[in-house]
Amino acid sequence: MNRIFLLMVICTISLSGFGAADSTANEEEISLYALIPTGEDMLSKGEATKAALEIASEDMNALYEKTGSKKRVVVNTTDYTLEPGSALAAIEQLNSLGIHMVLGYFASSELTEIKPFADSHDMLILSTGSTATSLSVDDNILRFNPDDSNMADTIVMLLKNEGIHDIVPLVRDDIWGNELSLLIHEKMETDMTLDDIERYDPEVSSYEDVVSRLDTQVGAVLAEEKAENVGVLALTFGEIAPIMEEASDAKYPNISRVRWFGTDGNTLIPDITNSRVASKFAEDQKFTGTTYSRFIMAQETPVTGEFITKIGYDPDGYAYGTYDMAKIAVHAIELKGSDDARALKTAVTAVADMYSGPTGETSLIETGDRSEIHYAFWTVTTDSSGKGTWEFVGEANKWEGESSPVITMKEDHLNEE
Repeated sequence: MNRIFLLMVICTISLSGFGAADSTANEEEISLYALIPTGEDMLSKGEATKAALEIASEDMNALYEKTGSKKRVVVNTTDYTLEPGSALAAIEQLNSLGIHMVLGYFASSELTEIKPFADSHDMLILSTGSTATSLSVDDNILRFNPDDSNMADTIVMLLKNEGIHDIVPLVRDDIWGNELSLLIHEKMETDMTLDDIERYDPEVSSYEDVVSRLDTQVGAVLAEEKAENVGVLALTFGEIAPIMEEASDAKYPNISRVRWFGTDGNTLIPDITNSRVASKFAEDQKFTGTTYSRFIMAQETPVTGEFITKIGYDPDGYAYGTYDMAKIAVHAIELKGSDDARALKTAVTAVADMYSGPTGETSLIETGDRSEIHYAFWTVTTDSSGKGTWEFVGEANKWEGESSPVITMKEDHLNEE
């Protein structure tokens, strides 16, 4: 078999492949290797990432077949958890097999662990998910999404647009949550206040104490500010659902008086809409979340239907970014092969400069992050049965060379009578 990049291996981690189960001896197999998060707080992200890789390989293979090409894309996936060292162990195992490029959805804490090994062992990491600005450096990591300096800009502009000038932050105590809260504070205008941060351990099993402290803090702010000018800003992952479920209890009289806002860690995820209690709370508090978006979020792309068929919902921009990233990786392998990370990085960057997909133009800046930026704003609505649905209410776009995003909101986005 003529293979561009395939290693027949026996290893201690599970490598599951998809994309060319009916391959023949005349096909040229282009193999991608990807890590998929499976931790409880990231299940929906892992599901969407895997779907994106499947869709990208299926679309590429359909094109190859249509044009008479013998090439076929196969994606080999390895699961990892959010336990410290899990992603790094998987990267080390893949490196021992001679693999030089790995794709995946990574939180910033995982990339921070992986980075020293990748830089010193000729491995190129293509990532969606991680947004920490401390990782915006010239290294062996290319991130197909913008960093959090852009998210902070957008959140501050949204809060100001919504008349919120006193913010009570609820922050996941990790590199992502702490860096983003600091950036938001730095971006805030002089007439805005960021109150004391309520941090919580991501490993906590109950959110009663966390929500109780948050309620007390909101109460103190409401003693001096009007409720319509106060907002809770939740920098969380999927644990936002049990937090909202706890917060819906009547024993917390203050947090139900103010609006809630979210970020890419907790927006457009099924964790909230799969819970009727969390959905009702999100709707009542007019929860508005900001997430990385496919280009012109209000309009569907052909890939949208493929996502809905596979996972039952339209995911956030990180899944669409993974789709674009996978196709770019395939084209890079076609150009440079797959046994040299430096050559692959050059090829990936060159292809990204020319490629345009669901997330728009994909060119990267010098530090390896996206230059063109699109965010979308979402709220939750419920039907008569209490089932929650994400509703698009606006977008923010920042084109290459522009200093700040431009926000456009639907006029009726608060659904007020």
